[in-house]
Amino acid sequence: MKINIEGLSPDEAFVVKWQYGLLGDFEAALAICLTRADHKNFDRLEVAFPTQAGGYWRYINTPGWWDEVEKKAEIEE
Repeated sequence: MKINIEGLSPDEAFVVKWQYGLLGDFEAALAICLTRADHKNFDRLEVAFPTQAGGYWRYINTPGWWDEVEKKAEIEE
């Protein structure tokens, strides 16, 4: 699989790496925390990890965002 991470913003790169299983141990655990956090704890995570939380937020709340990021990453399987 080939993914062009270089052309992505940091939040986009985080989500792409998460979705394709390319995160290291810490960021993989962080991604799990983001997916399980309630609003109060998500807000806390966002203070400490604004890039990752912002990417996850756009992934789940912005229609078409993920499709555009995948195109931008030029993913080849």
